Amino acid sequence: METLEDINRYQRQLIVHSYIYYYLNDNLWDDHKYDTKSNQLVQLKHNNPEWINSQFSDIFKDFDGSTGYQLIRRDLEDYHDHFMRVSQQLLNKSIKGNNIRP
Repeated sequence: METLEDINRYQRQLIVHSYIYYYLNDNLWDDHKYDTKSNQLVQLKHNNPEWINSQFSDIFKDFDGSTGYQLIRRDLEDYHDHFMRVSQQLLNKSIKGNNIRP
C-alpha cells in the first residue's frame, strides 16, 4: 500500500507536469503516461483515506483524472511561483540533457 509520502510525491509530479503542459505549452510525459499517472492517483485517493492528510489534498479534492488544468493555481502566489520554477527547471534540464524527453 502506498504511503502518504507516495501520495504527496504523485501529487507534486502531476502538478509539475500540468504546469509544463498547460502553462509552458510543452510536455515531458505523453498523454498516455499522464493519464496513467492521473488514474493511479485517483485510485489511491479512493482506496486510501489518508490522502485527506496529503500536502495538496485541497487542490486534489475534486480531481478525477480527466484534466490537470485545475492544478494550475495562479491564485496561490507561493504555490504558483514554486511550481513554475520547478517546471521550468525540469523542462530546461530535459532540453539541455535531452535524456528525459519522450
